[in-house]
Amino acid sequence: MLKQRAGISRHCPIPEAIDLIQYTVFPNFVPYGGMGLSAGYRFRPYGDNPEKSIMEIFFLFPKSADGSHPKAAPIVWLSEEEPWSTVEVMGSAAMVVDQDTDNLKRIQKGLRATKKTGVTLANYQESRIRHFHQTLDQYLAAE
Repeated sequence: MLKQRAGISRHCPIPEAIDLIQYTVFPNFVPYGGMGLSAGYRFRPYGDNPEKSIMEIFFLFPKSADGSHPKAAPIVWLSEEEPWSTVEVMGSAAMVVDQDTDNLKRIQKGLRATKKTGVTLANYQESRIRHFHQTLDQYLAAE
């Protein structure tokens, strides 16, 4: 029943129907793909301030049955204090992003709280962060 409502084939396994697959495309693009929702995050610099960035979220929808493209949604700018849940078109996804951004604020604060220099990354769980910074260092060192 749920698969029918979502327009998913009855032959598609449930895990594939409900999972979102996340990729990180260097340096700042994170697309999510799946049977139900396709979305993307993009992070851009906020002027010259290394403590801030612009976070964009967008949703991708299939073409209509007649092949036409959906109308582009208007861009909504939020202040630092405004929650994502104030953006009605995000629906229930806004609640998840609100939780994520609350966590990001705490993580950023925690990174600044230690007296030791540098950051200690977990061997496996944070290997993508380590790889990102190694790649960034290679780009910056190139002539």
